[in-house]
Amino acid sequence: MQGQARWKTEFQIAGHPIGDRHPVCFIADIGSNHDGDLRRAQDLIFLAKEAGADIAKFQHFRAESIASDFGFRHLEGCGLLKGLNRPIYELYQEASMKPDWTPALAEGCRKAGIPFMTTPTSPDLVDEVDAYVPAFKVSAGDLTWTQLIEHMAARRKPVLLSTG
Repeated sequence: MQGQARWKTEFQIAGHPIGDRHPVCFIADIGSNHDGDLRRAQDLIFLAKEAGADIAKFQHFRAESIASDFGFRHLEGCGLLKGLNRPIYELYQEASMKPDWTPALAEGCRKAGIPFMTTPTSPDLVDEVDAYVPAFKVSAGDLTWTQLIEHMAARRKPVLLSTG
């Protein structure tokens, strides 16, 4: 295959072509900016669409799998977020995606005419969201967690890697 590309240079996410010869696919990274409020999360979907986004992306994580409550509480001066006087771990808990939100957010995206995507931060969360997403995104913090990436790739959907 002299002179031919060995790697696939184009693919699609929910009908949006991705590659050098295509317009930018604007993925609105809503993440966990819903502040623990499903209605706010759904409103953000429609605002993303209104702003021209092609895809709305959230984050699926559980506080206990990404942070240590014990660790944060025992770090001198680091256990509380300045000005909030609340443990950081509690903020992670509030920002965690509630399991029953996934179908509601996917439906909200469908109604807005925009695909639903997420960044699941564990293999069990990959399994939980698989039926709702056309692709996965790996967070920069999980970039070297090859088992998670392989778990996503086994679904035979595009996997986007964040490099921070």
